[in-house]
Amino acid sequence: MLRKIFLLIFLFSALVSAAILHGSIYDLDLNKAKDVVVEINTQPHQRLISKDGIYSFNIPVGEYEIEAKRIENNIILSSTQETVKIQDDNVYNLDLFLYPDLAEEESLLEESDVDIPNLFNEKQEINSTLLIWLIVLLLLIVLFFIYKKPKKEKEKPLDEDLGKVLEIIKKQGNRTTQKEIRKALGLSEAKISLMITELESLNKIKRIKKGRGNIIILKK
Repeated sequence: MLRKIFLLIFLFSALVSAAILHGSIYDLDLNKAKDVVVEINTQPHQRLISKDGIYSFNIPVGEYEIEAKRIENNIILSSTQETVKIQDDNVYNLDLFLYPDLAEEESLLEESDVDIPNLFNEKQEINSTLLIWLIVLLLLIVLFFIYKKPKKEKEKPLDEDLGKVLEIIKKQGNRTTQKEIRKALGLSEAKISLMITELESLNKIKRIKKGRGNIIILKK
């Protein structure tokens, strides 16, 4: 008997100290959502179905999780969950906003037979192809410059007198003196000197100073 009295006293005190939590339930268009299941994890657990987008609970002081779900054909279309802290027995207002349930959409995607392209892999393939073309282009440029060697200019025929000088040097065993060349051609010292200088610039001969004269050597 005493046990029942204490239980009634406890329940009555809980009801007296209970706060009121109420509010409206909206969808993403800010319209009041209908036929929404609202639950709160009090002891005992409370649950109601809001037909007009409004809910209300009597709950004691404490911290709770309140959840709202709009269900159709056993599928959660939208839902939300909030934490509410009740500090005294006042009236609390908490509006709830429903969001589309992404878990259901992910499940539908997994069950779908449609292949979703992997953009990351496609990007890798594009980069690899571009790299290959760049390497090929670089090789072509290198080969172009390797094989595009400047053509050697044909040697201009030597002046007749210069040719005679070379013949004289050859007859002398590819080595003679400037004095001998002058004797063989019968030209002036200045003319012979100019001819020797020209042949030296053409890299045909080499002139070595020896005493008062010059030794002329034919280059091979």
